[in-house]
Amino acid sequence: MSGEITMIKVNKVKRLQILHKDEVSALFDVPQFNLAEKNHFFELPKTILDGLKINRTNSKNVSSKLYFILQYGYFKARHQFFNVNYKEVKSDVLFVMKNYMPKDCMPSQLPTRKIQRSAKDKILELMGFGDNSDQIDELVSNKAGELAKTTQNLSEIFDELVKHLEDKKTVLPPYSRLQDLIGAALKSEEERIIQMVNSHLGKGIRKAIDNLFQHDGSFYQITAIKFDAKSFQKNQMEEEIRKLTLCKPIYEFAKKFLPKLMLSRRMIDHYSDLAKLYTIHRLSSLPNELSQMYLMCYVNSRCEQLNNNLIQAFMYYVDKYHADGAKFAEKNIIKMKSPLEEARVSIGQLLAIFTNKKTMRLEGRKIAKQAFKVMREEEIDAISKQLLKNDEDFRKKQEQKLIWEYHRNNYQSLLINLRPLFLAIDFEGDPKLKELFKAVDFLKSLMRSGKTLKDVPFDSIPLSHIKPKSLIDLFT
Repeated sequence: MSGEITMIKVNKVKRLQILHKDEVSALFDVPQFNLAEKNHFFELPKTILDGLKINRTNSKNVSSKLYFILQYGYFKARHQFFNVNYKEVKSDVLFVMKNYMPKDCMPSQLPTRKIQRSAKDKILELMGFGDNSDQIDELVSNKAGELAKTTQNLSEIFDELVKHLEDKKTVLPPYSRLQDLIGAALKSEEERIIQMVNSHLGKGIRKAIDNLFQHDGSFYQITAIKFDAKSFQKNQMEEEIRKLTLCKPIYEFAKKFLPKLMLSRRMIDHYSDLAKLYTIHRLSSLPNELSQMYLMCYVNSRCEQLNNNLIQAFMYYVDKYHADGAKFAEKNIIKMKSPLEEARVSIGQLLAIFTNKKTMRLEGRKIAKQAFKVMREEEIDAISKQLLKNDEDFRKKQEQKLIWEYHRNNYQSLLINLRPLFLAIDFEGDPKLKELFKAVDFLKSLMRSGKTLKDVPFDSIPLSHIKPKSLIDLFT
C-alpha cells in the first residue's frame, strides 16, 4: 500500500489514492474462491439451512435461495455485500447448485430488490453486524480524525479503519466512501491545526518565525540552522549558539504549545520533516499557519539537536581539560618535594639529640629546649602527624593541587571554549542534584552580570555541592 498522499480524479471528483488497483481489487471485488474455500465459506450451519427450507425442487424460489447462499459466503469471507450477476460468478453458482439444489436448474435472473434486501438483512442479523450508513460514516470519521493526529500514512489509516470496523462488527463501506471520509478527516485535521495556530500565536512568536525566512547574504536563516557543526572548534560552536539563540523563543513556545495539539511524536516529526524537505518557496506558498506549524515542529526537534551538540562539545572540553590536567600532574609530581623532604636536615638534627649521651643526661626541659631550637614545636607536631599519615593520601592531595594549578594556567582556554557553552546549555537532571543546579544558576547569573567570584562575599557562594569540602581550599 502507498503511504504517500496522492490525489486522483474520478468523474471530476478528487480523491485520495490510498490503495493500488490490485489492492482495491483484492479487497473490494467479489472473492475468487478455490475449491477448499468454497467448501468453507458456502457451508451453512444447520439452523440456517433449516430456515432456508430447501426442498428437493424449489421452482420459483431457486434464485432467492441461491442469492442468499452466495451473499452469505461472500459476507463470511469479506464482511461486505457484492453486486453480482450469476454469469460473472458462474463457478460459485454451479458449486452452490450442485451441493444444495442439484435437481434444480440454474436461474437466469437475480431475485427482486426487495428479496435481495431481505436476504442481506437476514445475513446481518445472523452475523451480528450493522449496516447503517450514517452510523458507519460517523464511526469512520471519528476514528479517522483520531488517526490523523498520529499519522498521515494513508495505508496505515486505511488498515486501522478496516480493523476498527471489524472490531465494531460493521459492514465495510465502498472504497470510494472510505477515500472521501479519510480525505475529509485529513482536511478537518488541517483546519483544526490552522485554527489552533491562529488563536495561540502572538506577534512575538510570529515575528521570530518570520525571521527564519530572512537572508543573511549566504543563506536563509531556516537553511542555515539545518547544518550541523563539523567540529567542536570555537567558531563552529559560536555558530551553534547563534542558531540556538535565534530559535530559542520559538522552541520555548513550541514546548508549551505542541502538547495542546494532542499530536503524536511521530506526527510532530512528520511536520518537522516537511519543513526540512520543503524549499523556501514551497513553505512560503503554504497557508501561513501551516508553514508556521511546520517550522515550529522543525525548530522543536532542531533545538533538541543543537542542545545535544553543545552538550557533546561541553563534555569533550571537560574531559579534555581534565585529562590534560592529570597529565600535567603526573609529569610534575616527581618535582614536588614533600614537607618531610624539605625538613630532612632538621629531622636528622632532632634524631641526633636523642643519640647524644651528653644531651640525654640533661633534664627534660633542657632537652626540649634544644629540640625547639632545631624546629619549632608546631612544626615538630605537623611533621609527626605527616609521618603517621598514609603517603598515598598525601600524593593525591599533591596531584589535586597540580591539576588546579594547570586549570589556573589554562584559564584563557576555559574562557574561550567552556564558558560560552556553559552559559548556553540549560542544565537539567536528577532532583537530588538541586544544590549543584543552584550553583550553576548562581554562576551563570554572575557571569552574565560581568562579575567574578571575587566580586561577591564568599559566604554568598553556593558550596554545599562540593564534596569533600577540602576541595574548596584548592580554588580559594
